[in-house]
Amino acid sequence: MELRHWHEYSQNLEAGFKDRAKTSIGLFIDSFQSSDEIGRWVHAYLTRLPLDCDRIRHEIFAELVYPTLVRWRSAGNPKGAFWLGRLYQNLLHVGDPGTHRTDFLKESFRLAPKDEDIRRFLLKFMLEDFDLLDHEWPSGLIATIDKKSELLEDVCFVRRIDLEGEYTARWDELEKRIRSNENWLWLD
Repeated sequence: MELRHWHEYSQNLEAGFKDRAKTSIGLFIDSFQSSDEIGRWVHAYLTRLPLDCDRIRHEIFAELVYPTLVRWRSAGNPKGAFWLGRLYQNLLHVGDPGTHRTDFLKESFRLAPKDEDIRRFLLKFMLEDFDLLDHEWPSGLIATIDKKSELLEDVCFVRRIDLEGEYTARWDELEKRIRSNENWLWLD
């Protein structure tokens, strides 16, 4: 790998030279000699991303990160599914993921239940999913009985991973809403 191309990319991007940055990132990607070298770089790169980062440059994701995460996931490495969930916005641009971001995190959590980063992100994403559900609630939630059962299972699961009990009142409210039949538009 030619790190000088990475530095050129960073400098060009910072200076606002988008075409030069694109050329530099292409040269950087092409400079890798093996998938092991890519894997080491991807690991170092991902561990330096800010906690609120949910998207990275497309070329980096599509050419380096995504193939590495798929390999990690196939090998049973929990960080593969973890990062696919965290970088879900990128995943949407390389094709239909077929898996929801929260499901990636659940998979990762099953593989590494003591990993605090995985637990915290899973809790955050499930809370966001429930917030979306709340957004739909006033007009009605279109669902099947299976969906209602699935939501109740998710509330039960998220209570277990909310170790601090920070959202207990939230889970109580959600469970009460889900168990009621108000604002459910049932499909047969």
